[in-house]
Amino acid sequence: MRKVFIVFLLLFVSIKADDLSSNSNTYFNFINIFYDGKSSALGKYSNANYGDYTNFLNNPALLINAENSIVSNFSKILSDIYVGQISYLGKIKEYKYSTSIGYLNYGSIEGRDVNGEPTGDLSASDMMVNFSISHSLNRFLDFGLGVNFLYSSIDNSSCSGLGFNFGVIYRSSTKGNFAFSVTNVGFTLSKITENDEAKLPSKFIVGWSKELAHLPVITSLSLSKKVEDDYFIHGGLIFKFMPSFFVRLGYFASLEDDISFVASEATNKHGLTFGFNLMNIKKFDFDFSYVPFAHIGTISTFSLKYKF
Repeated sequence: MRKVFIVFLLLFVSIKADDLSSNSNTYFNFINIFYDGKSSALGKYSNANYGDYTNFLNNPALLINAENSIVSNFSKILSDIYVGQISYLGKIKEYKYSTSIGYLNYGSIEGRDVNGEPTGDLSASDMMVNFSISHSLNRFLDFGLGVNFLYSSIDNSSCSGLGFNFGVIYRSSTKGNFAFSVTNVGFTLSKITENDEAKLPSKFIVGWSKELAHLPVITSLSLSKKVEDDYFIHGGLIFKFMPSFFVRLGYFASLEDDISFVASEATNKHGLTFGFNLMNIKKFDFDFSYVPFAHIGTISTFSLKYKF
């Protein structure tokens, strides 16, 4: 029975990661738990904070503020399930770009039939490869484009897909930054079964961010909608205690659920997030975020950036 439970948990995490949807026709939900250590602390999703350029999976336009760097993200979901991502950020003339690869490995377990006889090891994994680019149209408006190659496998079955990302940011010196982004709009390249009406986990985010005039605080507010899921509100504050030390607090909630500040163990409909940033330690930045994750518990993400 314990083996059966573990296999079920593998399937649950792989196909329904981040509580994206209860509809099994949505593939590649794992893409929504490739968090970075900054933006995820602002209520899980944001897309308008100009300094969070490592958040290019949610808005590729943010890359316009990027520095030449290598960024690695590492997230812990369970005691033996981890998410890793490494990205290279660079510049070609007036264009900023990033190349990134992410991997989620569930390990392997011993498979057995109903009679308890060994049937071989079972394994599961997910992979994402991204390329994003951004450009400034003028001193107020930035845009970005990205493409994701997605691959998921469990035991001897696999599927793949191609998703496209688009984002814009309008910058106002008095009213803050306004952003709109759409991610993972695309199609499947291969399916687990030919009869699947598979969909990619498309998502849009409308966001706003502003640094307060007389306080060392940056505000963030976003509205998101994923395919076949609720509308969510995401809010956060960045407290700039020192030029090299920021603390982040955030909250997310479904607009179709009761508002609560206690994370639900049954669903991922609301919860408080937290994080901090240590910057400019020689050529390194270190970020951490904490995001509740329903039955699983929490996702703790660590990010390390090297600037050159």
